[in-house]
Amino acid sequence: MRIIHINLKEVKGDYVTLRYFDDEPSDYSSSRAFPTGEIAKWNDIVQRDYYNVVEVESKAAHYYKEYSKIGQDLYDWLDGDDRILEKLLPPLEYGEVTVLAIATAENLADLPWELLHNGDEFLVERQVVPVRWVSSEKSKKLTVQHPEKERALQVLFMASSPLNIEPVLDYEAEERGILAATQTAERRRSIELVVEESGSLKGLSELLRNRDFNYFDILHLIGHATIEDGEICFIAENQTGEADYYSAQKIVKQIKYSKPQLIFLSACNTGKAIPSGTIPSISMSETLIRSGAKAVLGWGKSVLDTNAILAAEVLYEQLSLGREVTQAIASTYEKLIEHKARDWHLLRLYTGDTLPGKLVTSLDNPKRQLAPPPSVATEFLDPEGKVKVATRESFVGRRRQLQKCLAAFKNTDYMGVLIHGMGGLGKSSLAARLGDRYLQRKRVVWVGKVEPDNLANVLANKLDDQEQRNQLQNSGEELKFRLKRVFDQSSGGKSFLLVLDDFEHNLQLRNGQYVLRNGKCVLTLEAANVLNAIVSAIQETDSNHRIIITCRYDFDFSKSEYFYKQPLDALRGTDLRKKWKRLSASDKVDKTFRSYVEKLADGNHRLLEKLHEELKELQKQNIDKNFILGSLETKRKELLPQVFEDKLGKQRDSDQPMRDMLQRGLVFELPVPKEALKAVCETVDELDKCINKAIALGLLEASYDRELLRVPRYLGLEKLDEISLIKKAANVLYQLWYETKAETPEERLLEIHRLARLGNEIDIQVTMIEILAISWQYRSPQKVVKLCTETLEDLKNVSSDVPNNQVARIQNFLAQSNLLLGYYNKAKSEYEKALKMGKKLSDKENSLDFAKTLDGLGYLYTLIGRYDEAKPMLDEALKIRNNEHPDRIRSLSHLAYWYRVQRDWKNAESFYLKALEMCQQILQEDNLVLAESYYNLATVYYEQASCERTENNKYKIAESYYLKALELSSALEEQETLSIAIISSSLAKVYFFQELYEKAQQQFIKALNIREQLLEYHLDIVQDLKHLGYCNYELGEYIKSKCWLFKALEMINDLINKEDPSIDNNHDKLVQYLKNMLDRLEDIYNELGDSNKVEAICYQKQQLGDGEKQTICLFKIFKTIETLLDYLR
Repeated sequence: MRIIHINLKEVKGDYVTLRYFDDEPSDYSSSRAFPTGEIAKWNDIVQRDYYNVVEVESKAAHYYKEYSKIGQDLYDWLDGDDRILEKLLPPLEYGEVTVLAIATAENLADLPWELLHNGDEFLVERQVVPVRWVSSEKSKKLTVQHPEKERALQVLFMASSPLNIEPVLDYEAEERGILAATQTAERRRSIELVVEESGSLKGLSELLRNRDFNYFDILHLIGHATIEDGEICFIAENQTGEADYYSAQKIVKQIKYSKPQLIFLSACNTGKAIPSGTIPSISMSETLIRSGAKAVLGWGKSVLDTNAILAAEVLYEQLSLGREVTQAIASTYEKLIEHKARDWHLLRLYTGDTLPGKLVTSLDNPKRQLAPPPSVATEFLDPEGKVKVATRESFVGRRRQLQKCLAAFKNTDYMGVLIHGMGGLGKSSLAARLGDRYLQRKRVVWVGKVEPDNLANVLANKLDDQEQRNQLQNSGEELKFRLKRVFDQSSGGKSFLLVLDDFEHNLQLRNGQYVLRNGKCVLTLEAANVLNAIVSAIQETDSNHRIIITCRYDFDFSKSEYFYKQPLDALRGTDLRKKWKRLSASDKVDKTFRSYVEKLADGNHRLLEKLHEELKELQKQNIDKNFILGSLETKRKELLPQVFEDKLGKQRDSDQPMRDMLQRGLVFELPVPKEALKAVCETVDELDKCINKAIALGLLEASYDRELLRVPRYLGLEKLDEISLIKKAANVLYQLWYETKAETPEERLLEIHRLARLGNEIDIQVTMIEILAISWQYRSPQKVVKLCTETLEDLKNVSSDVPNNQVARIQNFLAQSNLLLGYYNKAKSEYEKALKMGKKLSDKENSLDFAKTLDGLGYLYTLIGRYDEAKPMLDEALKIRNNEHPDRIRSLSHLAYWYRVQRDWKNAESFYLKALEMCQQILQEDNLVLAESYYNLATVYYEQASCERTENNKYKIAESYYLKALELSSALEEQETLSIAIISSSLAKVYFFQELYEKAQQQFIKALNIREQLLEYHLDIVQDLKHLGYCNYELGEYIKSKCWLFKALEMINDLINKEDPSIDNNHDKLVQYLKNMLDRLEDIYNELGDSNKVEAICYQKQQLGDGEKQTICLFKIFKTIETLLDYLR
């Protein structure tokens, strides 16, 4: 492996020198000096053209081309006029890696060296691996060390997924990918992947403390990173699962008991410095190197889950084979590029003076030790001898339950855990997962009814000592004493992990029902004796053996206090989505069928899997949709006995108070606090006893922390529709989840809204609508329209006494969303209704709701050219909103727009600047309203420059404000929204007018992708498609240009055919779009030399007519496009 060093040395003043050398720093072959400002200039360029670009996954090939240009510019800069780099780079030899060790001084580390491109290919494609070299004064060059341990690769994997941190990462998929890549037949047991489940740095530290110092070759951390107190931090979990922020220095303190050869920080932005004012900053990865880490991998920006997973798979596969670190990384780049992974270039390697080489010997080394078997899943067998649990690779969810059980194992007060819950919820799979976390123990799995002698025989099979086996199998002695002898003698070796699976077969029955005492099931005498013997033997030998019991129902026995009890509930939310994704061909299932299957399964693992299999078979047949739905319902009835035993149904029906409680609890769709359930069951006798009994029998699901309860939907109970019950449910959740909470998750807001709507609780319903509308405004405006429309219908049906201000508030939100969608007629109708309502208010002069109506309608009138009517409304709204009210910013912006559309640039700029100033004074710095203010100012300068065509500087000013708006919006929004699409499209126009067509194309593609995803059909999509056609024309890409314009024309016809509201009041714009595109298509076919098609286009233009005031009906537009496209294709 050859290493080419590129070091930075200060010469004098503001000048620095780049020195290039192989082995000896003093023997540098070439150097060149330049001002330090040149590096700053490069960082500004990549910040604008690289870091500020939010890539679209489906357009990866486009970015490949774009980034090759950045890479060529960087290459030329390093190469210099004397072609220094070209001389140093060796000819391509497959398998030979060249390391380009580039010093990190003067912010060189933040330049995207992975993009280096020699004009023919990226350097990483010829196995040139950039390494960010954190050099020290002690060593002037980079050296390589090869630990080459004669064993399997040992990796410590920790995923962090704190509560309320979105989006939830698919960390199980990353673990699964690594195992799948390294556990093939020829690579069997080539890696030991140890998982730290707590997600906390303290848990990680404890695990490392219990292993040898150099036990792990690699530490793999997966999670989110963010800026906290001015520095980049990894978001770990605390003991309760909440977010816990760790800087690089804090991470180093927690891993002091180990020094892995490589740390992989698989989190966004860990490989890039975060600017913090005038203070120089370095990346999290570099900070770890400076704190003593040997080598660190990080990501330079936000990275897609799929890309991170693929990178981990390839990297660990290669390292487990005995490849060098840089060879493995070269292969990772190669595979990512081959798969057209969007983020291949973001993977960054940092190192200090010593770079790790081979971590382990190759597989063919006869002395190399195998890793332990990766899973105990094969030990869980059903009566047919088949594996009955999810394998380690297919396991999803249950993170909090797993953490609770592992914490119990560490607690000396407990000897084991009892996992209980309805059939099919994954109790055995969770037990197997726990077993996988204790691979160093001797695992014994017993399924079903326990028999002392048979259990002793199974334990004996795990013992190597013949005498111990004989003692354990001596049936003439009491089991407890046999176990004591074995447990005592094995204290110096491995401890046992005893798993007693499907323990419901050991519960006492009487008259076909489970015997209950104090609301819990009772063990058979034989099972109680066995369990007491095991626990007593462990106690009396003071040994460290542990027990896992899985049982459908909770039970008590004399030593229950030594077991932590973990209930299991149905899969929901992210875990349910992950589970569905793991099912074969799940991506090919129709949304309607998927929704129905999920409803029937109600979060039950087994039902979901079986119903999905049934659906796959049904879909292979050409049968009616309703028949499929009916067949799925029938299949669920067949499957229910596997989940819900008949004897349990009888037990439920024999207890009328418990049955009443369960029926009333069906009013809630979501798991709710116990207090909420009790509120709707006030008339039920001995309610607490009923709740505890139902939980014990699995009839009432309890969350991992027992804080939330829910009645499953497959119990065969009829739901009560009493209006008083629903009202009570709405009010109690409103109080518990909204009034007493600073923030309420969206699904809970929707549950409160659902109940309020069903229970005619108007005040609550309107409050929920307002919150949801604000949240969805830019993400899902169609949802807001649907929700508000339904609510207004409800208000009409409920009573004529609904306060006018409540109706007006909903109409305002409905109008605002229609306006955002470009549905001007619908928006106008709702605003005018709200205005009529508002005028009836006794205190309308001080009503902020009335001001919102005036402001919204005034803005809409401005949009449609009714300026004289708009101005008084805008002025009155501004007057009502006092100087401190945040809504005043919107008023100032809308007044600015009134001036802007009339080309009064001075007043427009003045009002926008007032809005920006107020925004900066009264709002937090990171606020979407601030982003909107930047956008508005940018648009003033862009439109002024477009109209005057004289001052190019205004385009630059517009560009800078658009970039500020885009950067802020992208940072604050959890997902891409319409506001980001609007900014991107506007920024693209600025680039287009400056003849920066490739940059314009990039932004138009981003806007198009967002709009297609959120709107599907819209006039704004036509605009983006049209502009993409123009961009490609200017770039000489005539075929591509033609394709984009065809798509735009097709979209126009789709809008006409669907009578889409976005073309209301936009008829003139539609005609102009069509004429402009026909002109451009004529130019294209002229360039392509196709006179027949030019003639056809000219004919259609003549049919449309040239007069600006000529009215062209939609049908004529439709037929023109249809006829033309049929011919041109």
